[in-house]
Amino acid sequence: MDKVSQASVNYRRGIDRQCAKCTMYTHGPDGATFGGCTHVTGLITPYGVCDDHAWLANPFGRLSQAHRIALHSHRLNRALAG
Repeated sequence: MDKVSQASVNYRRGIDRQCAKCTMYTHGPDGATFGGCTHVTGLITPYGVCDDHAWLANPFGRLSQAHRIALHSHRLNRALAG
C-alpha cells in the first residue's frame, strides 16, 4: 500500500487522539522529536493525529467508570482553576 500525504488525511495537532496511540505510528530513534507512520509520508510527531487514526489497544483494558469519573473531575478542576 502506498503512503498518502499529510494534507490528504488532515494531519494536525491531536488532543485526545494522538499518533502515539495509533497502530501506524513508528517511534524515531531514542530522544527523537519525530517518528514516522506506515500510512502517512513525512515526519510525524507523536502529538499529531490524522483522519485515518487507528487506536492502539490498551493492554490495561478499558477505564473503569470510577477511573473515568476521576479523570473528568480532574480535567474539570484544572479548567476551572485555569
